[in-house]
Amino acid sequence: MDIKAIAKAHGVNPKSIEKQLRVGVAVEMEHTNSEAKAEEIAMDHLAEDPRYYTKLVRKGFVDEPKALKIHKEIYEGDWFDKLSYHPANQPDGPDPNREIEYTPAQQKFSTMAFLGDRMGFTLLHGKDPIGGVWMLNTDDVPEDYLLVTDYTDEDGYGEVERELDDESCLNYATDLWDSQNREPDNVGEGMEGYEDGKLLCRVDVELAEELIRDMGRTLKPGSLSTNRPAENAEVRKAISLAVYELNKLFSL
Repeated sequence: MDIKAIAKAHGVNPKSIEKQLRVGVAVEMEHTNSEAKAEEIAMDHLAEDPRYYTKLVRKGFVDEPKALKIHKEIYEGDWFDKLSYHPANQPDGPDPNREIEYTPAQQKFSTMAFLGDRMGFTLLHGKDPIGGVWMLNTDDVPEDYLLVTDYTDEDGYGEVERELDDESCLNYATDLWDSQNREPDNVGEGMEGYEDGKLLCRVDVELAEELIRDMGRTLKPGSLSTNRPAENAEVRKAISLAVYELNKLFSL
């Protein structure tokens, strides 16, 4: 269902669904790296309840700063504006940043399946004219590419968090590709490149089979820590997607 169909089904103005959708996408981005997927999830919820996200906010179930800020901007004067303790009225947290970052147009790769740091590698698609499927070693991605959030105060108390995300991988792979003339040992082809320890390898049939075997072992019961069920579910989903894509691309 699109926005007009949802509005018609519930007898509301389409603009009210658009407002809820803006909040919903910000909420659902907490669970996915894809804005399109976040919008799809939000639309599903709004198809069931046209005020789904306002109800979540009012019950205190939303703690994503961006979502709360958007909700406050849209519904200025809402009930929680004068509640100093409400999450929407707390100071914004520090903005995460990274030292090395490229725009999507500058990046030479796109994400096929982001496997984080749980597998030691992630899978990318090479953009034209590079093409193909590529495996990036993520064991030692330099800090310059990581997403950094600095929670320290002016007196130096607090902590600095460094996160490997899919953008880290795309930026790092782009630099590895562009630096081949200076450091040719970082980029390789197929199983031979993988065995030689190349950081970025084009995947061939033999390497695809090896990666599928590695991921298959991770999907076995008991292979992931049991104290992080939500994170484990995301990891299993990403690995399953990667296995499916490799099987399809290489007819395995």
